[in-house]
Amino acid sequence: MVYVGCTTTSLEKRIASYKAEYKSKRNIIHSFILKMREFELVDFVFEQIDVANNVDEMYEKEIFWIAQYDSSNEKHGYNISPGGHKCSDETRVKRSNSLKGRIITKEARESSSKKLMGHAVSEETRRKISEKTKGRESWNTGTVGVCKANSGSFSPDKPALNKGRRRMIIDGKIKFIRVES
Repeated sequence: MVYVGCTTTSLEKRIASYKAEYKSKRNIIHSFILKMREFELVDFVFEQIDVANNVDEMYEKEIFWIAQYDSSNEKHGYNISPGGHKCSDETRVKRSNSLKGRIITKEARESSSKKLMGHAVSEETRRKISEKTKGRESWNTGTVGVCKANSGSFSPDKPALNKGRRRMIIDGKIKFIRVES
């Protein structure tokens, strides 16, 4: 039995996501993960079979390899579609319904927060983010607001430093202007 999938991330990250979903207690509708749960994780071998230069080529190759292995035939594989990143309307509805009304518990939020705490972003990542956002207008450019009492203060005993000032966001930077009364 075979499953053919494609990814824009590294193979290691893709395998790690499968393993995380395999161990997860969540209800998952991904047919491959459901099949993985019927067996032991060690029963599965992951390998890279092809490389693409762009996303369109990647989807074409996914279609080719699914056809080559006949992995959309349930006798031979775990793929539920012929590939090419096209979901049926039924699959879209199932995915949508599985996410609706999902409540993230306080423990889950704290767990996610702890995982990221102390996480240092590499200089390369910072550079990539900077390059991607250069020339983009900030989401809050031109926003004007008045700071309310105790905004920016963690204690009602301490007065807010910005109380009574007008806040204006210009070029993504917050500027405070004293309001004359």
